Formats: sequence, C-alpha cells, structure tokens
Amino acid sequence: TDSGSVTVSSGGSLTDGGTLSVSSGGTLTDNGTVTVASGGTLTDGGAVTVNSGGVLTDGGTVTVNGGAVLGSGGTLTDAGSLTVTDGGVLNVDAGAVLGSGGTVTDSGTLTISSGGVLADGGTVTVGSGGTLTDGGTVTVSSGATLTVDTGGALTDSGALTVSSGGTLTDGGTVTVTGGGVLTDGGAVTNMGGTIVVSTGGADSGTLMVSSGGTLTDGGTVTVSSGGVLTDSGTVTVSSGGALTDSGVVTVNSGGLLTDSGALTVNSGGTLTDSGALIIDSGVTLVDDGTLNIDSGVSLSGTIDVGSTGALDVNSGGALTVNVGGTVSDGGTVTVSSGGSLTDGGTVTVSSGGSLTDGGVLTIDSGGVLTNSGSLTVDSGVTLADNGMLNVNGGTGVAGTIDVGSTGVVNVNSGTLTIGAGGTLSDGGVVTIDSAGALTDGGTVTVNGGAVLGSAGTLADGGTLTVADGGTLSVDGGAVLGSGGLVSDSGTLTVVNGGTLSVNGGSVVGSGGTLTVGSGGVLTDEGTVTIGSGGVLGSGGGLTDGGTVTIGSTGSLVDGGTVTVTGGGVLTDGGSLTNTGGALVVSTGGVDSGTLTVSPGVTFTDSGTLTVNAGGTLTDGGTVVVSSGGTLTDSGAVTVDSGGVLTDSGVLTVNSGGTLTDGGTLSVSP
Repeated sequence: TDSGSVTVSSGGSLTDGGTLSVSSGGTLTDNGTVTVASGGTLTDGGAVTVNSGGVLTDGGTVTVNGGAVLGSGGTLTDAGSLTVTDGGVLNVDAGAVLGSGGTVTDSGTLTISSGGVLADGGTVTVGSGGTLTDGGTVTVSSGATLTVDTGGALTDSGALTVSSGGTLTDGGTVTVTGGGVLTDGGAVTNMGGTIVVSTGGADSGTLMVSSGGTLTDGGTVTVSSGGVLTDSGTVTVSSGGALTDSGVVTVNSGGLLTDSGALTVNSGGTLTDSGALIIDSGVTLVDDGTLNIDSGVSLSGTIDVGSTGALDVNSGGALTVNVGGTVSDGGTVTVSSGGSLTDGGTVTVSSGGSLTDGGVLTIDSGGVLTNSGSLTVDSGVTLADNGMLNVNGGTGVAGTIDVGSTGVVNVNSGTLTIGAGGTLSDGGVVTIDSAGALTDGGTVTVNGGAVLGSAGTLADGGTLTVADGGTLSVDGGAVLGSGGLVSDSGTLTVVNGGTLSVNGGSVVGSGGTLTVGSGGVLTDEGTVTIGSGGVLGSGGGLTDGGTVTIGSTGSLVDGGTVTVTGGGVLTDGGSLTNTGGALVVSTGGVDSGTLTVSPGVTFTDSGTLTVNAGGTLTDGGTVVVSSGGTLTDSGAVTVDSGGVLTDSGVLTVNSGGTLTDGGTLSVSP
C-alpha cells in the first residue's frame, strides 16, 4: 500500500503479482516498467503517472479510483482488466498509447488528448455515468468492441475509427464535433441511444461509413447544421429509429441508405443520393430542406416535401414510386434533363407546390398524379400517362403529354394549357369536367376517347385532331370553342346542351363523323367541312355564319335546325338531307346567307327549307322537296343550267321572293 511516493526509474521495473494499492494522496510514477501480472491487482486511489518511456503492462486488474495520467511517450498495455470507476480519471496525453487487448471499463472519465492513442483490440465499455473524450485517436480493431452503455457518453473531436470486423454499439450518447471524424469500416449500431454529428466552434463533425461498413440506427442520429454524414457502405434507420439531417448527408456511389424508421431533412439540410436510397412501406421521409437524387431511389413509403422543401431528380437520378408509395409535394419537385420519376403509386402536388418535368415523368398503370398546385412539362420532354392524371390546378405543357391506352386525364377544377409547340396525344380517356378547362395553343390529338363534361371548356387556338377511331363528345353545358383547327377523322359528337363554336377557326371532317345531338349546338363563324358523315339530331342546331362545306364524299343529315345567316355559306358537294328538321337561309344583319348545291349533288328536303329575304339558294345539282316537305322562298332561289328542282311537297314563293329556273323545274301533283 502506497500512501506516499513510489517512483520506478528509467530502466527500473516493478512487478505486481499480488496487490498494489495507491491510496489517496499517494503517487506512483513510472519512468521504467510496471507490470501487473496475472492475478495481480493495481488499485489507484491517488495518482498514477506513466511518463515518457514508461510502460505499464496489465495482465491482471487495474482499477482507477483516483487520477491516472498516461504521459507523452508513455504506454499502457491492457491484456487484463482496466477499470475507471465513478469519480476516477484516466488521461492519455499527446504521444501516449493506451493499448487494449483486454477489457477497459469506464464509469468515470477517460480522456484521449490530442495526439494520444487508444487502440482497442479487446473490449472497451463506457458505463453509465462514464465519459470517453477523444481528442486524439481511438481505433476499434477487428474483433474488438467499443460499447457506450445507457447513461454513458463518448465525445469525438479527434479520429475515431471502427475497423473492418470491429463494433461500436451505442446505448448512450455519441457526439462527433469540433472537427472530429468517426470512420465506420466495421459495424456501428445505435441501440436506442443518440448519435449527434455537429459543429464545435468553427469546425464540423464528420461521420463516414466506409465501403463494407454498416451503421444501424435504432435510436436517434442527428446531423446538425455544419455536420456531415457520408455513406459509402450501408446505413439503416430501423423501425423506431430516427435520422435527422440539418447538415449534409451524402450517399456515395455504392452506398445504401434504408429508411424503416423516421428520416427528416430539416430546412437548411441536404440529403444527396448518389448510391441507393430505399424508403420502406409505412414510413415517411420528411423533406423541409433539399433532397438531391443523383442515382436510384425506391419509394414504398412516403416522401413529404414541405413548403420549404425541394426534391431534385438530377441527371442520372431515378425516383421510382412503387405501388403504395406516395410523394406529397407542398414545395418544389424538379425532374431535370436526364432524370426520371416513375409513378406507380401516388404523387400529389398540393396547393402552393410545384412539379417541373424537364426529364422523363411516367405514370404507370395504377399510378395516380394529382396536381392542385403547378405542373409544368418542359419543351422537348414527355409525360407518359398510363395511369391517372388529375388536373385540379394549373398545368402547362410545352412538351408532350402522351396518354396511353390505359391512361386517364381528368381535368377537374383546374386548367390544362397546351402551349405553342406543346402536344396532348390522347390514346386513352381525357375528361374535362365541370369548372375544368383545356386550352389548346399547340396540338391536341384524340386517338382514344375524350369527353368535354357539363360546364367544361375546351378552347382551341391550335390544332385539335380527332383521329380515326377516336371519339370526342361535347356534353350538355360544355363549350368547345375553336379559333384554331379541329380535324375530325373519328367521331365528334355535340350532345344535349353542348356547344361547338367555330370562331374564325375551322372544323374539318375527313372520313369522320360530326354529330350534333338533340339540344346540341354547332355555331360556325369560321369554316366547317364535312368530309364523310355529319348528323344533326332532332332538336340539334347548326348556325352557319361562316362557311360550311359538305365534301364530295360527305353527308349532312338534318333532323334539327340548320340556319345559314349573316354572310354564312353552306355548300353541298356531297349529300344534304333534311329528315324532318328545318333549314333556314336568312340574313343576319347586313349580310345574307347562301346555300349552294353543287353539280352532281342531291339535296333532299323532307322537312322545312326556308329562304328568307336576303337569303340565296343556288341549285346546280338536284334539290328534291319530298312529299311532306316544304320550301318557302322569300329571298332568291336559282336553278342553274343543269340543275334540277323537283317539288313533290309544298313550294311557296312569297312576295319579294324570286324563283329563277335556268335548268329543270318539276312540280309533281
């Protein structure tokens, strides 16, 4: 028992095979060699100092109850058991080496100063109430373990390395700060503890998971502002675990980050994925900062982009939203050129949120994209819709929306704008509902089915094509306004209460069918060409103030009301049949209406044909007023040379009206 002062001089040696105790107030100074043999004990309640050149070798048990200093150049080799008890202090100074192949248990204070070394080749445990402060170098070798128990604390402002095969287990608190670096090439497991990567003054902390290394988080990992977490191995946020990023988290190429717990990118924080990021079902990644996707991300859970958040899918990046996966965008989502977003689950752009497609945006069958904010499809890129696109907000298309055979576009309360050079190609179903609007300044092609619902609006200032096999239906209360070109090679139907207005534009039917149903209205202030079949249903209306031409293979069957007025021209070069409806040729203000029946063409009137004052009917083909039909002339009716007018019904020329026969006029009894 040493209550005074014992010094082992340089070259000297002290071997303890029994019990050596340094009492309070006592000192043991080692400038030579002190050996605690197997079965021996060294208990320090005073002060033990291993100076430069000194060696303390523990093959038994060393207990530090007081203060111990491993001085510069000193070496403590632990092959037995080294315990720093509560209240005990062990300082490893610069240049000193604490080597452990045995067991180190710290319930007091173990400090590795700058330049000092703790080489863990056995077991190091920081117990409850204990602290291990690393300002130098701590290495956990292969097969060794470093454990921070509940209530224990490890602070790294130096270099803490977990080698391949080594293990760091945290149930307490691990803090990497002040320029400190924790390098994980082995296995770091957070068992309900806390790992904090933060700044310390001007310097930031760094947690590096090397290739082959693993970080498993079942507690809390926090990367504070200025802190850095770099993943080249495998990082797993387990169920119940949390990773909070207010600094910089980077998943390098070859690295993997799996979120089965809670992953949060705070405002000012950045998460960059250049490796692989997996978000499991039932969990949420909260993005209030910046999420950069430079490689593959598989989403079975939820990414919630807040109002301050940004999600950038950069060139080479690919975000795959799996079935059941969700992206909720209340901030900014950008798919850049070379990037891709594939939606097999649900993508929702909230009011105030925006999604810009400058790369490849695909809605898979079963996938849903709902825009209540802003959706932009850039020039030269394509949004492929094989699922469902709901437009509840502003959607601008300078590129292409390609609606596949299984695709659906619902323009609900929003506006879908096809800009100059933009294209909407519909091979599925496009529905414009009440309060919805589709504005076409580019090209809209209907290859499948399109419905303009009640009170919906389609304003065409570009080119609207109903292809062969395609169907466009204008429902009651809806308005299809054309200032551009509507080309119908399929089926264009205006049903009860619907309106097709041609205002300076044109509607061309080439092999298609134009049907104006009961209550439907076609108003022409431009050009309407009927190339194949046109049907005006009972109660339907066609008002011509522009030009309506029935081509050589075209036909218009009138069961409603056709009015040619105000300078309008209706030219029949095919077949015009009045099946009990009304055809009125009249003035509209200053200008008169004109109905022309071309040579070789037959117009059959089984209803009512009225040529009002100022109106003109020119017959160069054959006009037949059938039994039960009427022709009332208060304007000018002319039968040209070669023309035929046959009356088997009622032909009346009113006062002021003229009938000029330059061809053949036949009146049957």
